[in-house]
Amino acid sequence: MTRTTWKLTTAAASLLMALTACGEAGPNTEDWWTGSDSGPDADDGSETSTFPDVDAGGPSESWPDPEQDAGTVDANGGEDGPIETPDAQTEPLDSGPSHDPLWFNIIVRQTEMACSSCGIWFDWQQEQENKPKLVVEFQHEGSGQANTYQHGLGGMENAFSMYLSAAGDRIKHSMLVKKSLARHGFFRADIGDIPVGATVTKATLHLHIHTHEGLAFSDQSSVLAVHACDKLWSWDHATWSQYDQGASWNESGGDFGAFIREIRAKEDLVDRGFSKANPDAHFDVTAYVAELQATRP
Repeated sequence: MTRTTWKLTTAAASLLMALTACGEAGPNTEDWWTGSDSGPDADDGSETSTFPDVDAGGPSESWPDPEQDAGTVDANGGEDGPIETPDAQTEPLDSGPSHDPLWFNIIVRQTEMACSSCGIWFDWQQEQENKPKLVVEFQHEGSGQANTYQHGLGGMENAFSMYLSAAGDRIKHSMLVKKSLARHGFFRADIGDIPVGATVTKATLHLHIHTHEGLAFSDQSSVLAVHACDKLWSWDHATWSQYDQGASWNESGGDFGAFIREIRAKEDLVDRGFSKANPDAHFDVTAYVAELQATRP
């Protein structure tokens, strides 16, 4: 053995002894190298700063704890709160109008009778198109528009009609108006979907004359008076004495507010060609609707 060979052999033995001593005194490599019983290869140039730091007693800052951070990352990669998956079934349904109601609300009575049995009867006769209807035309932002209000039209329930009698009748979609035995007609419609600031140009009330008993052929003098109704009556519970359950009218048969117009048998029906043979009558109520629109803030 040459001197040089002896020196190399001695150095190798010393290195082996040092490595053995280090392994006995150092940390358990199974704790330091998670998931493996052998440490990283010193020759691959990998950095150890990204692995758990045993000496610090826990994970390093560069290794987030998966249990601590689970569910805290939002869809954009932030950490503001847990991810929440919207449940479409819990989305609230629109169960009402998206506007403040504005009620066109009228009550009609007969002030003049042509004979002892001469009332005037508007009735739907079981046809949707014959139900009382309000059509409002208006200008808004430079364009003309028209809204129609009729119960059941397009599945909507924004208009209601009926008549009440002193005998206890409450008949829907019908307006039999008679002085004796007293019967009063009612119609109301929520016109609040007309935009605030719109200008009402025309409003027309459409009423279908009953084709068998709506208007006597000889009637040339009956008069109906149309008033605003001062109570928001219930379609299901109004009676001659109450506008809703437990709520009484100020006067029997309904509370009459401001006068709107007359409907005269001769001038407004017969002379305009409306009759049982031509039953689709209509009447101007523009002034009343324009006044309602003007009251809006």
